[in-house]
Amino acid sequence: MPIYEFHCEKCAADFDQLFRTMEANPKARCPRCGGAKTQRKLSLFGMSVGKSRGEPARAASGRSGCSSCARSSCAGCRR
Repeated sequence: MPIYEFHCEKCAADFDQLFRTMEANPKARCPRCGGAKTQRKLSLFGMSVGKSRGEPARAASGRSGCSSCARSSCAGCRR
C-alpha cells in the first residue's frame, strides 16, 4: 500500500495519504481544510539493508535514519 505526500493549494498544508491500491494519479482531500485542490509531491523513500539484533536499521547510504535529512537518527524528527 503506497503512501503519497500531498500539498494543499488552499491552506498550504503538507500531508501524507495512504492508498489501498496503486493508482496512476491519486487524489486526496486536505485533512486540515477539506480542500480538494491538492498536488502530489515528489517523495523520497528509504529502505533498510539488513538489521542485526540491537542495531538500528541503516539506510542504503550507510547512515541510520532517513535519507531526507542530515541527522544520524530519526529521534526528534517532526514526522
